[in-house]
Amino acid sequence: MPTAQETPLLAKMGPPLHGDPSKRKAKIKRQWYRQLKRLVSLLDEIPDRPLLDRAEQQRLGIRLLNSSCAGVDDSPYPEPEMRFFTPILPENLPISPCCPSFWTGKGASPHKSLWPRTPFPHPIGDKELEAYYDGWDLSALITSHLRQLHSGGYHSPWQHTNSGVPRRRGAIYCERGGEQKFLVRDVFDMFSKRKPHQILLMVSSHPIVEGDSLLRSELLAMTSYMKWKMRVMEREQSLVCPVMVISIMTPYKVRILQGHFDGVLNVHVSKVFDFAVDDHEPVMNTIIGYLRSIPHGDTALSTRFPILRHVSDENNEKDADEAKKEADKKEADKAKENEMAETRASES
Repeated sequence: MPTAQETPLLAKMGPPLHGDPSKRKAKIKRQWYRQLKRLVSLLDEIPDRPLLDRAEQQRLGIRLLNSSCAGVDDSPYPEPEMRFFTPILPENLPISPCCPSFWTGKGASPHKSLWPRTPFPHPIGDKELEAYYDGWDLSALITSHLRQLHSGGYHSPWQHTNSGVPRRRGAIYCERGGEQKFLVRDVFDMFSKRKPHQILLMVSSHPIVEGDSLLRSELLAMTSYMKWKMRVMEREQSLVCPVMVISIMTPYKVRILQGHFDGVLNVHVSKVFDFAVDDHEPVMNTIIGYLRSIPHGDTALSTRFPILRHVSDENNEKDADEAKKEADKKEADKAKENEMAETRASES
């Protein structure tokens, strides 16, 4: 039996299953948005820490779901249903974007090679900055290969949208002195499909990162776009807005991060892919496969937050079932009476 102190609370809550699930879900969404906004602020306040180790991740409430030392397929999520992107395997691409037919013929651009690296015609004198601009070249090369598939008629539901949203320094770029330089160069979205998923293609001046460490710039870009998408899709059913980050580091190294926020930031990291090779076709096909990923997953988290039915709804369904059975019985009885009447008429 509830105590006298508990009674007002129970009275306020009402009987079980009588809560409004839509209001509950809206409350959770607002709470997660505030928590995510706080995380973005915390990341913004530590410009002197470009690399975040496991201790720093735990302090910020970031959950690393796997080690980047292993391949993406070797370290699945602890909860497979929480994987929101499935990349297209290279062998399942409709055609390789490095196919010579895309890069030869009248008006075609040459199939540019990145390695060995071509020196700057006018050296900057800053090796870190030169490596950063090499990342810009790699980013442009990746998007040019993606465009070749589109121009060849191999379309994708992903739309190349404005990388300037959200328009805030620190969210999409940082080139201030003393901080690690980074830039979100391209954003791919699925607004037309009303899906909350996003893919970011970003470049940073940070050298290759392996192990359990995460770049502050990777997380800052991911959470900023995630927060923005939660705000612009606040009237949709989705509780989480998954973001994939294709992170270009120096020199010519790429890794993939997939993240979603459900009260904590969950991040899955791939192994490092190397473009500093003579033939970049295999690794290019892999990255293009990520850019053409299949977005899926229960972004409404319906298994964790099922729609609760009101008791009166169940009673109404029972009443409707009983009414239907009664109507069916009357119809069957009437049909039987008609059949008997026809039989008597034929005998007479």
